[in-house]
Amino acid sequence: MEFLKNLGTKKLITFITAAVVLFISIIVLIFSISKPNLVPMYTFLASEDISPLSLQDFQAVSIPYSLESNNGLR
Repeated sequence: MEFLKNLGTKKLITFITAAVVLFISIIVLIFSISKPNLVPMYTFLASEDISPLSLQDFQAVSIPYSLESNNGLR
C-alpha cells in the first residue's frame, strides 16, 4: 500500500487505468476463446430437408449447432 501512496495522483490514475484496461482485455479474450467456432455443414437447405438430419443427434453428443434461415445448418 505504501507503494501506491508514493506514486502521486497522475501515476496512480495511470496505474489504475492500465489495470482496468488489462482486466477488461482478459475478460474479452476469455469470452472470445470460449465461443464455439461454427462452420457451415450444409448450405441452402429447405427447412423440410433439415429434419432428416436429426438435430437430436447433435444434442445427444453435445455438438454445438446453429440453425440459420439464410445459410442452413452450422
